[in-house]
Amino acid sequence: MKAKPRMLIVEDDEQTRENLSEIFSAPPQQYIDAYAASGFEVASAPTGSDAARLLDEAVKSRSPYHIMVLDTGLPDRRRLKADPRVGL
Repeated sequence: MKAKPRMLIVEDDEQTRENLSEIFSAPPQQYIDAYAASGFEVASAPTGSDAARLLDEAVKSRSPYHIMVLDTGLPDRRRLKADPRVGL
């Protein structure tokens, strides 16, 4: 079985973070049927600092994230904007 693409969700609101994680890790069946997508392997972080730590771990384990959903109103997002691994 092919590995799912990896996604990092960076959102400080816990409920929003949980909702996005659920949606992207197991999309509704009609989405799977229409787009042949079986979801993502999802990791999430409440802060930019936590996200940077997860990015470091992904680099060390050679399992990068394919996509990142970032809360643009996050107070410490500047750390991520300065990170060369993040295309902002």
